[in-house]
Amino acid sequence: MTDLTIRHCHAAKQALLDALERQDAEAIQSGFDSLLECTRQTRDADGLAKLLGEVGVQLSRLTELPEVFSYLLTVTTDPGEQASILHEWGTVAVRLGQHEDAETHLRRALSIRRELYGSDLHAEVGATLNSLGTLNYAAGRFPEAVELLNQVVVIHDALKLWNLKTAGVFVNLGNIEIYRSDFEAAETHFRRATAVWEAAGHPPIF
Repeated sequence: MTDLTIRHCHAAKQALLDALERQDAEAIQSGFDSLLECTRQTRDADGLAKLLGEVGVQLSRLTELPEVFSYLLTVTTDPGEQASILHEWGTVAVRLGQHEDAETHLRRALSIRRELYGSDLHAEVGATLNSLGTLNYAAGRFPEAVELLNQVVVIHDALKLWNLKTAGVFVNLGNIEIYRSDFEAAETHFRRATAVWEAAGHPPIF
C-alpha cells in the first residue's frame, strides 16, 4: 500500500466523519462509498470497522460489510482491533438474520475483550454482551437474552453508562416480559427506559 493510498484512506475517513457531523446525507453516502473502497485495499484497520458498521446501519447498507470485515481481520494483529471488527461483524450479522455467524463472531469478540480488560466491568465488554443479548432476543431464546441483558444493566450501572443503549436494553427486557405475560415487570422496564431517554433529552422510542 503506497503512502498516497494511506493518505487517501485517512482523508476519506475524515471526510465521512465531517459529513456525519454536518448531517449531510449526500456527503455521507459519498463518503461511505469512498471509505468502503479504501478499506478493501488498506493495511491499516484502525477504527474502520466501527465507523463502517455504524454508518452502514444508518444507510441500510449492511450486506456490503461482511466481506470488508473479513478482509480487515487479515490485516491487523492488534487484539483490541480484532475484537472491534468481530463485534461489528457480529452485530451486522444479527441485523441480517445470520444468527449462527453472529454468535460465532460475538463470542470471539467477547472472549478477546474479557482477556484484554480482565473484567466484565468495561464498556466494550458490555457492548458485546448487549449484542449477544439482542441476538438471543431476536432468536427467541428469551432466558439467555434476559441473563445477558441483565449483565449489561449491571455493567452500565457500575460504570454510570446510562445512555440510549441502556434504554434499548430495558425495552428488550420489557418486550420479553410482555411475551411472558408479566405486564407488571414489563412496565417497570419501560419506565426505566423512559427515564433514561428523558435524562438524555431524547424522545421515547418503543
